[in-house]
Amino acid sequence: MDEILADEKVAIHICPRIKKFTEDGVEITDGQKGENFDKILFATEYHMWYPFLNIPENEGMTSRTTLTQNYAHTEVVNVYLYTFSVGEPTLSHIGIPQNPLFFLTAEVNAIALAGLWYGYKHLPPTAEQIEWCSRRLRGKNRSFELFDETSIRPYYSKLYELAPADKVDLQQILRSDEIAKAKNVLKKLFYAFASRELK
Repeated sequence: MDEILADEKVAIHICPRIKKFTEDGVEITDGQKGENFDKILFATEYHMWYPFLNIPENEGMTSRTTLTQNYAHTEVVNVYLYTFSVGEPTLSHIGIPQNPLFFLTAEVNAIALAGLWYGYKHLPPTAEQIEWCSRRLRGKNRSFELFDETSIRPYYSKLYELAPADKVDLQQILRSDEIAKAKNVLKKLFYAFASRELK
């Protein structure tokens, strides 16, 4: 995605939040102004916002890494391995990691949950979970982590450590050549759409 957004041939301009709409455009919070838009689309994605985790029992257990306001609600705080709520592992999440293999990721999350909830395995101490949550974004310029089909494998391996015994490792079905072909097709379609060749 970073490669596409950095490509000057793609007419995408990333900017901070819109401060206000004017009669013929917008004013951005950093002072930029834009005018004469055909359309303005709000791509809000899904919010990663769990206000119900802000309870006294979780006081001081934050893994929050930035002091900037999380307006888009994209920063996932206190969720070990993007699956287990720190301090309350029975409140768990499936499918949080941003990656092209969503359904496989959801299945691997479920396998780890089964291992933990049935008592086959146990989570590490709370301090270690918080450290994992804090470490994952160090040195990154966004409040969420993007994976591709290669970088997600260590994450899957960590979840499989919690799986019940003799559970099939779904990573064996990953075929990098098929994923690479699909990504190239999608990239070509995106460029055709962005340059208005695709109607």
